[in-house]
Amino acid sequence: MSTREIRGLLLDLDDTLFDERSTAQRAFAAWQPVHAGHRLDEDLEQAFTRWRLVTDKHWKRHSAGEISFLDQRRERLREFVGQALTDAQADTLFEPYMQAYQSSWSLVDDAVEFLQRCAHLPKVIVTNGPRLMQERKLSSLGLTGHFVGMVTPDDCGHAKPRPEIFHRALGLIGLPAAACLMVGDDHACDIEPAHALGMAAFHVQPGVNELLGALALL
Repeated sequence: MSTREIRGLLLDLDDTLFDERSTAQRAFAAWQPVHAGHRLDEDLEQAFTRWRLVTDKHWKRHSAGEISFLDQRRERLREFVGQALTDAQADTLFEPYMQAYQSSWSLVDDAVEFLQRCAHLPKVIVTNGPRLMQERKLSSLGLTGHFVGMVTPDDCGHAKPRPEIFHRALGLIGLPAAACLMVGDDHACDIEPAHALGMAAFHVQPGVNELLGALALL
């Protein structure tokens, strides 16, 4: 049980509330066999594993400020298909994947119940995703009204795990770190920086329905 009074929540979005992994898998299954990177020596599951590894690699580069959001898309496509695509070619190739991805958006199974059971607490989304896309996810999935606001690198110029993005989120709800709980799926980007700032933190594992476990800390 919690040894402190939690009065506010900071929540990651992708693979915490939003089921990014399953969404990406459905989108990939619709896109890859027709559009890109098909290899005779791998089945769809193996291809998706390779896609995720490439995605994670270039997303980390983007989060570290090495490349732009659009360039991380282009670089993962170039690596996945093994071709020196131009920016325009990469953008064209990515478009049908993006359409399939947006049509497959879904929440993790216990997200709605979790939000209902902690409705009395002010909540802020803290995400490294681009603001426009993350706002669209919240709106499409009917979650916007649950949150005081959202903080992204677009807002403060810093991505998780930098402390600035967490300080901006704390400012939105007007609470000190010691009074808040951070919930996220990434130890390095969510849990460790929250602890460093004096926050309580709860780690969720993508694909495992354990979000409700965070309620024990409230």
